[in-house]
Amino acid sequence: MKILVVATVVLSIIYTPDKDMKEKAFVILQQKCNVCHRKQNPRMVFTTENMARHARKIKFQVFTLKRMPKGDEITLNETERKILKTWIDERQ
Repeated sequence: MKILVVATVVLSIIYTPDKDMKEKAFVILQQKCNVCHRKQNPRMVFTTENMARHARKIKFQVFTLKRMPKGDEITLNETERKILKTWIDERQ
């Protein structure tokens, strides 16, 4: 029983709840998406208020079509992809 309690505490420290995952996802959107969106598509600049509303579009563009981020200069590393995917999957 003690092992279960300790494991639960450890997992709660390691695993970030939805709010923390949202913050991590927003940092990625801010650094990897908004830099171009501000110039090319200002109506699609992500904020903490609108990002959840666009989660399906983000998933479609990033993971299904693999169109975003565009170009060779800005890419998502594996960790960033996992964070973004986890945040999106938690929303559905």
